[in-house]
Order: sequence, then structure tokens, then C-alpha cells
Amino acid sequence: MSGIVPASSPSNLSSRSDSVETYCTLPNALSLSRLLLGLCFAWLPFSWYLPAVVLAAVSDVLDGAAGRMLGACSRLGQLLDPLADKVFVAGVVTALLWHGLVSPVEVLLIGLRDVTVILGTPLVLLIRPTVVHRLLPTWLGKATTAGQFVFFVVLLMLPEHRWAVLTVTALLSALAAGDYVRRFVRQGGQEGSHVSQS
Repeated sequence: MSGIVPASSPSNLSSRSDSVETYCTLPNALSLSRLLLGLCFAWLPFSWYLPAVVLAAVSDVLDGAAGRMLGACSRLGQLLDPLADKVFVAGVVTALLWHGLVSPVEVLLIGLRDVTVILGTPLVLLIRPTVVHRLLPTWLGKATTAGQFVFFVVLLMLPEHRWAVLTVTALLSALAAGDYVRRFVRQGGQEGSHVSQS
């Protein structure tokens, strides 16, 4: 009996405290706020659209910066950050489509990366589930997200100048989509070779 550690022992409490601190961090809170903002974006008054987009863009910059400065980077944060971006972009696109401010073709062009991820993730999980955790966001993906935010701001402020930003964002999105496919194929091939060698 002496080797059994009670559930309320200091070591267990410390472990739980460390787990809570890992999840309850400023970067994760910023990402979560962006995710929630994306979920309710379509119900915001139209006059709030631009401030909401700017606020989300600022939170996207700050969560990564805060994680590095505070040493609060975590596995949860690595997953929550891109998820929050995609949920927010989906919320904005839904609202803009509803108001007729953007066409389905424009949405497809700026969202090629996201469409690839959404359609490809079930396939990846089915074929190579262990590869998913290796497909972390890259600078190309982050540039695509930045381009999407800029496109939304320009669309809401200066819609007549949207085409230049649309072109750049669509190009970044296409490159990011291709990069995800390339990395999946490469990681899947490496895993397959390791299995065959074993």
C-alpha cells in the first residue's frame, strides 16, 4: 500500500496544475477568441465586419508572438491556431456570400488551400493517420491566411481594388494547397518505406 500515491497527493495535484497551465495560456486564449468570433461572425451587424476582421488579424499575429515570447507554445496551440483561422475565414466568407459581396468563384480561389485540407484530411486519416500530426502549418500557409485577411479588409474598404489582392491570395492559396499534397505524399512514402524495411 505504501507504493500507491493518493489521488490528492501533491505530485498529482502538481501534474494537474501543469496540464491546466499548458492549456490555459494567452496564445490559446487568443486563438480561441478568434474561433468563437468566426462562429458568430455571420450574426454580427454589418458595420462590425471590418473591425472584427482587423481584430482577428491582430489576434492571429499576437498568438504566435506571445507563444514565442512567453515560451507558451504547445501542441494544443499548434492545432488550435490554424483551426481558428479556418473557422474564422469560413464565417467571414459565409457572411460575405450572404450579402452578395463576394462570388463563389472568388471564394474558391482564395480558399484552395482550405478546400484541399478539408477534403484531404479524411483521406489522410483513412490511409495514413499517423501523417496528420506532421503536416503542421508552414510559412506558405501563414502567408495564405494573411492574404485572406488582407482580401477581406480590401473588400470591405476598397472593393474596386480587390482584384490585385485576389490574384496574389489565390496564387498563395494554390501554392499552399500543392505544398500540403506534396508533403502528404512525401511523408506517406517515407512511412511506407519504413514499414516495408521493418
